Amino acid sequence: MRIIFLSFLLVFPVFAAAQGGLELTPTAGMRWGGDLNTGYSEIYGVDVQVKESASFGLLFDVDLNRWLFLELMVDHQNSELGTGKIFHPPEIVADVDVDYYHIGLGWQWHTRTLRPFVISSIGWTNISPDLPGLRDENRFSMSLGGGLKVDFNKTIGLRLELRTFWTDTNEDNWWDNDDWWDDDCNNHGCDDDWNGFNDFAQAQIKVGLIIKF
Repeated sequence: MRIIFLSFLLVFPVFAAAQGGLELTPTAGMRWGGDLNTGYSEIYGVDVQVKESASFGLLFDVDLNRWLFLELMVDHQNSELGTGKIFHPPEIVADVDVDYYHIGLGWQWHTRTLRPFVISSIGWTNISPDLPGLRDENRFSMSLGGGLKVDFNKTIGLRLELRTFWTDTNEDNWWDNDDWWDDDCNNHGCDDDWNGFNDFAQAQIKVGLIIKF
């Protein structure tokens, strides 16, 4: 899947040049949410959550016309899985990386220096827990968000954004039938009704420096 996204990145600058410009925006922010309910009690025993932590990403935007823009997004979070028991100190289970690879379509309004916008995107989420016997998993995901672009001049600007993410973590994924538990369920036993995570939702607030080409 990463190869597909990297191919998009190679073609995107050419497409941007044909349309008349590209915005490159490195971002930093905070991401929270992400409850993981699992039947694999041998590893977790209880439901776990991705702990709130910093995130870093890169956005590639190209204007299709005055209002519409196309966007490629890569966003990374390094965090921890914790039990989050109420009234108890959190127990950290493992480190985890959560990465989003998305392509989206945005709508923006123009004033003299401000560009409010809304954005929706689809792609996939890569969830990679640092636990023996488990491998990273790619799952279909989508996002919805909005924010504000502030143009300082013709080449530099500031981007403020709030976005929510939803990831399909049902066992029967239409493009990837591999589960983290394929190998271990045979050895340890899993919940017969369900061997995967429930739907996974996160929210993120971030700021970025817009560089226009």
